Formats: sequence, C-alpha cells, structure tokens
Amino acid sequence: MMNLKELIQYIMDNYDTSTKMKNNYVANRIRHGMDDIYDTKNISSDRFKFYGSAGQGSWAEVPWIGLFDVLTFKLSAQQGVYLVYLLSSDHKRMYLSLNQGWTAFKNKYGTQVGLRKLDETTKSIRNIITNKSLCNIKKTIYNINLGSRADNPKGYEISNILSIEYSKENMPSNEQMIDDLKSMKELLTNVISNLKITYGKDVTYSTDSNDEELSLESSNLLKYVEPDNAPHYKRQNEKSYKETCEKVDFHHIQKIKKFWGDTGEEWVKKIEKLKLQKCGREDLAEKVDHVSKTMGDGLGYDIISFDSNGNKMFIEVKTTTDKSKNTKFQISINELNASKYFGKKYYIYRVYDLKNSVNGPKYYVLNGDMFSKLDLQAISFTAIPK
Repeated sequence: MMNLKELIQYIMDNYDTSTKMKNNYVANRIRHGMDDIYDTKNISSDRFKFYGSAGQGSWAEVPWIGLFDVLTFKLSAQQGVYLVYLLSSDHKRMYLSLNQGWTAFKNKYGTQVGLRKLDETTKSIRNIITNKSLCNIKKTIYNINLGSRADNPKGYEISNILSIEYSKENMPSNEQMIDDLKSMKELLTNVISNLKITYGKDVTYSTDSNDEELSLESSNLLKYVEPDNAPHYKRQNEKSYKETCEKVDFHHIQKIKKFWGDTGEEWVKKIEKLKLQKCGREDLAEKVDHVSKTMGDGLGYDIISFDSNGNKMFIEVKTTTDKSKNTKFQISINELNASKYFGKKYYIYRVYDLKNSVNGPKYYVLNGDMFSKLDLQAISFTAIPK
C-alpha cells in the first residue's frame, strides 16, 4: 500500500498520455488512490470526499485529485471551492491548490468573460483569508504554472486561490505532505464557512446544479434592511388523499434545506446587529447570540437579540430561496409552544428571496403567540396503537 508521497510520486513518474486509457492503473490511482491510503483515512469523512480525474474518454493534459465538501457542494470540480492536486503538463510539479469550479464560470459567461470574472472571485476569496489561518501553511504561492495554453489548465491557474508547490526533484517527507493536506483542509473549511453568508452580483457557487449561484460581495449586508409587512393568507382547505409515485432524494433535500436554513440564520443575526448599531446600542449588538449554533437546536428559537430598550427578543428564523413572501413554511410544536410561552418577546423572521444577488434577501416579521397568528394545517402526526 502506498503512502501519500509515494502515490503523488508514482503519478508524476508514470502519467503517460500515449498509452491506452481503458483499464489503466495510473488512471485508476488518480481516481481512487486516496481511498487506499492509510494516512488520509482521517482526512476524508461523510462531509469531505476524495475523487480524481485523468480525463473523460481521453487523457487530460492536467489530471487532478480533489477533496470535495459534498455536504455544501457536490462531488464535482465544476463548481464550489475545494482542494485539488494539479499535475503540471511536464509532470515536474504537483500543486496542492485551494481552488474553485472554473467550469461554472465558463458555462455561464463563456471563456473570456468567465476567466475575468473568475479572477475577480479568486481575489475576493483571498481577501477573506486571514494571516492567522495561514500560520500552519508553509511557502504558499498565489500564481501557479501548469505549462499549458488550453482552456481548462488556464482556468485552473486563474481559479487558484493559493497553493503549495511540490517539485519532482525535491519532494518533502510524507509526514510534511500529510500536515500540508490537513492544514489546507482546515483552511478550506474556514473559507467555506465565510462564503455561506455573503451575497452580491458576482457568480460563484451553488449547493445544487439547479440552484441559482451564491456569490461573494457583501455590500447589501452592510446596511440594515427594513422588514416587509406580513402577507395575508387565505384560509387553507383540508387536503384530500392523492396517490403519487415518485422517487425522492430526501437526504439531498434535507442537506439543501439545512444549508439555506443556516445561511438565513446567519443573515438575520447580522441584520439584528446592524439594527442595534444603527440605533446606537453597540453594547447590545455584541450580545446578539446565534443560540441554535452555540447551544444547539431544540430551544424553539434560533437567535436571542434585543430591542433598543434592551428587552430580549427570541427569534425563530424561517428561510426560503423562493422569491414570493407568500410561500408557506413549516413550524414545529416546540416552536409554537415557545411562542406561547414567550408571548410578545417571541418573533418569527420569515426570510425569502435569499439568493437575490442585486437587492439582497427580504423578510417579514411575525410577533407573539403563533397559535393565534398562523393558520395551521397538520401534515404529520405522532401515532401509537390504540
């Protein structure tokens, strides 16, 4: 069994585009070699998966092995932010790169405009990386040279946020390469957590190929957004039985819902801080607490904030990417009971149009006992035998 250094060296020494690709051992090691390395067992997880590519049907000039955050994005190098080993076309250099999906830009804008927008996004991501987060990463470089004029290698070069270079003639120890990978994974995690809550006009990434893109600019988050008026719903009729037959990927649906739910909560937390800062209560702004993250779910609310007089507000956030404020939402019995208990101190912030990249998300507020504020319709029951 190879270790990490041996695998990288083997690929650099044996990658040969003149051989047949079908059933090729080198291509197989590029695709799945990381799965067989003991050193990387603790680096991959349910969230982070290794996968590589030597090309689709024919050899790629620049093969790669990526580490992908499959809970935030998909197992794909076409979109998102990820780590990737990139082999130069002369096979003399391997880069461990914090990189991003170039194909999404090319498909949306074409090659020339896509490369320009990609470069802007690369610089934006670099701006959110702190010096502290780089303290365990040695000899970072920002410009890589894959030695190719082809579109994809050029895209990989421009989408490189930062990387570590390994020279075929002077490879570090296996232990150092493992430490590098762990440090870069930690940086990847930090970068992704910052990308989740910022929006703007420049395209970046999506949790699903059918979603609109997230982006990086946060200008619309730098001002307090006034809430809308709550919509008026017609009373819902009881639903009758409807026979359906379809396959539903509930795991993926829940993953997407959690992503946008977390993002909506972070956005409301920021709005609450800005609201208090606007009215001169910086002291209270510092106390706004995202309790569903700091304490855990199950409280019946997500955020503790304050009004300008210092009275506590218990805020439950309901988020949708739908553009209509009339979109229905689900509420648990625990949240309803919390609203009854806290009364006028309890609020629901209904965030909608979350992915609006021009004007930012919108929201309206419901306050008080939700048993009296909402037209409730049961969609599931807890059951026991009679």
